[in-house]
Amino acid sequence: MKTHSHASPRASRQRGIAIVVVVSLMAMLTVMVLGLLLLSSTNRHTASNDVSVRQADSIAKAAKETIVADLLAEMQAGAANTTTTPDGKTSFTVDNPKAMVPSRSLKSGVATDPNFNLLVKQSASATPFFSLPGAAPPSNRASSISTTKTAVDGRSVAHVRWSDPKFFAPGVTLTTDQAPDWIYITRDATNPTSVSPANRSSINPSGSPNPEYVVGRYAYQVYDVSGLLDINIAGNTSTTPPANVLSRKGSLVWADLTALPNGSSLSKVADWRRTSSSAQNVEAFVKQWGGLNGWLRTAGPIFDQSAAYEMLTFMGEDVKEGAAALVQKRKPVFR
Repeated sequence: MKTHSHASPRASRQRGIAIVVVVSLMAMLTVMVLGLLLLSSTNRHTASNDVSVRQADSIAKAAKETIVADLLAEMQAGAANTTTTPDGKTSFTVDNPKAMVPSRSLKSGVATDPNFNLLVKQSASATPFFSLPGAAPPSNRASSISTTKTAVDGRSVAHVRWSDPKFFAPGVTLTTDQAPDWIYITRDATNPTSVSPANRSSINPSGSPNPEYVVGRYAYQVYDVSGLLDINIAGNTSTTPPANVLSRKGSLVWADLTALPNGSSLSKVADWRRTSSSAQNVEAFVKQWGGLNGWLRTAGPIFDQSAAYEMLTFMGEDVKEGAAALVQKRKPVFR
């Protein structure tokens, strides 16, 4: 006699459900692991970008301080003596006529071009920061590598970007040969004039940090803007400006814009700026209500007192009860 054993339909269904549950759990675990890996990778890239931004910001600040120090060294080189004012500032007594203003330190093709008269200094290879007879040799930090040259990482600065401040003659831009050169900064604060293999490795063969490793680079251009006028302030209408305008904007209000090229158009801009400014309405309101009627002076203390009472109310039990009632979706019970 032969017997046959058949699994019940219920047992088959249970085995099928178990497979579905296991597969679902495996898929869920896979998604969680992938999510954690993605989050870890994102955090790593975010931290790396943050470090790069901070490093670039530090290099920019160091570059600015270095340029300011070079300008002070030029002033000191042309001064007979220095004194300290009561507020702690340094005063230079200049005795060299050539040191009255910063000397021009530019590339040869830029220094002789009248279109770049406002450009005073730029980082240029083999060009000292200033030249004064009898003074100590100035700094000469620029390398022979132009900012327009493509670096190892494929980055460069287009020569037209150096004309973005718009301090040149209309339609004039620097050429590739006239663009500034890079100044490299190493760990030991030196400025190599060329980049060698020793400057590209952050670690020495012995495993110690390489002090000659280049950590960053910068380039600069310095402009003389002392003769420029701020169109937002300079000039006024044909009438004498009132005293409150003079006290707020200073002596630039007296600038005669008609003496400049296209001065009549600039004078019209000043007239429009003066007559169309919303400040006129504010001044009229303050003069009428604050100066004549004294309404603003009277209402000021009242407003301050009401605001103080309102802040005290926010600290009371009614506010807590109102917030609790809002969360619990019930009617508040105030005491």
